[in-house]
Amino acid sequence: MSSLNQARESLKAELAHAEQGVRFYQSRIEALHRALASLEQIDDVDGRIAKSGVKARRGRAAATGAAVKPAKAAGKRGRPAGAAGRDLPSTGGSFWIDLIGAEPKTAPELLEAAVRQMNLSLDPAQRKKLAQRMVTAINGLLKSGKIKDSGKGRERRYYRD
Repeated sequence: MSSLNQARESLKAELAHAEQGVRFYQSRIEALHRALASLEQIDDVDGRIAKSGVKARRGRAAATGAAVKPAKAAGKRGRPAGAAGRDLPSTGGSFWIDLIGAEPKTAPELLEAAVRQMNLSLDPAQRKKLAQRMVTAINGLLKSGKIKDSGKGRERRYYRD
């Protein structure tokens, strides 16, 4: 019976992974549709400028009129204006390396230390984004040799010499 339970758990895990992949690609498709729509708006503005006989400009200033207003209302990177205030503060520079000391820490311990240092209450989406930033930073620090690691999997610990 033990092997049946293992097979069942394995299938559940595989199904969860596949569902996560579907959600990722659905969000990616939506983002690509939004990008395409904004390019079509800019193309429409360029076409109207060319028909009016006004010389079209290149670069950011070229998108004038109706195409600029939705972008301004949308906020940074096309997010709704309300979401712009919920962004995380910068975690670049020495933020992550300052959290890693001579005492080895696991990734969840580093994440909790980062949340404490920011002194903010984070919603689940912000916490996930912070965790993604942490993984990227830790991998870069490991690759550059600025930090070391020991252990495997969840027992992996990061430290500085």
